[in-house]
Amino acid sequence: MYNDKNSQTWTDSVYYLQQDHSLDVIICIAPGRKGNSPIYESLKYYLQTECNIPSQVILADTISKNSRSLRNIMKNLMIQICAKMGHSPWVFKSLPLMNKPTMIISMDVCHRVETNNKSVLNLVASKDKYVASFYSASVSQGEEQRIAFSIQKLFMEALQEFNTKNGLFPQKIIIYRDAVSEGQSEVTLRTEVPELEKAIKNLKDSGQIEEEPSILFILANKRIEQRFFTQDRRGNLKNPRRGLVIESKITRTDRFDFYMISHAGPTGLQCPVRYEVIKNTFQDLDPKDLYDLTNILCYEFYNLQGTVRIPSPLIYAHTMCNQISKICNHQVEVSETPEALKDKLYYI
Repeated sequence: MYNDKNSQTWTDSVYYLQQDHSLDVIICIAPGRKGNSPIYESLKYYLQTECNIPSQVILADTISKNSRSLRNIMKNLMIQICAKMGHSPWVFKSLPLMNKPTMIISMDVCHRVETNNKSVLNLVASKDKYVASFYSASVSQGEEQRIAFSIQKLFMEALQEFNTKNGLFPQKIIIYRDAVSEGQSEVTLRTEVPELEKAIKNLKDSGQIEEEPSILFILANKRIEQRFFTQDRRGNLKNPRRGLVIESKITRTDRFDFYMISHAGPTGLQCPVRYEVIKNTFQDLDPKDLYDLTNILCYEFYNLQGTVRIPSPLIYAHTMCNQISKICNHQVEVSETPEALKDKLYYI
């Protein structure tokens, strides 16, 4: 079936294989190359919407045309499969701001689903103190909605998942939200923060939680023009070291915001991220703890053994956006997360 370009043949084979065997993971080596495979989208759509089993689709050209780096390719695939099955390839033993039961939530929206013009809100929420296991879910919204108006249900499900895993609800909630633009922080504050507060209130009114958790809501904006450089002894400009935080001089005096460079990049092209805290009910929050947590989380993205620009939960939410928009472009229905896969990083 290696060279078969009929997607129905592939989906039928997977279906019958699943009927005859108890499978933990499905791995397919499909014909074609990246961006030009005759069956990739339809096969991924079937695997992620109907199989309810973690899956990995490997394109044949990825293996055959990269023989010299095959060892690294296989290593990265094993890491991906490990994460998709609900395991944690690596963790940090201790993280700042995690001294009490804490859940970290990230959200992103994709609106590139061409067939029905709907946008899809994606939410990823951590379930342990290592920020290594996650609840992932998505929900369809109206056409071209960038600000999420109906996310209360996802918030409630995430809180209940945390309780199921840990035997208690989080005492602190930290939200990293992909920033929509420089000028829409007030809109986010008026729309999304109340949805979280309503979810907490519903759980409190129903007697599931006794004390409301503290909330730290942060916007992460990658679309900025600022660039930063350091100067060596000879007067040459170069990129700052990873982990640089700018918290004064160019930040706003009326808000809690900061810039961070957490990854390496070409000189002149290394892009910082602006973080803005729009809601904070934490008591005695030490900004340095927030800086350290944000920077450390940039090392926990399981698709890359290095650092990324923004915290890993936010990258996961963005990755789920891309995956859903990619496999749903030519489908009638928007793909929403199956129940069986909500506790796995099935989309990385």
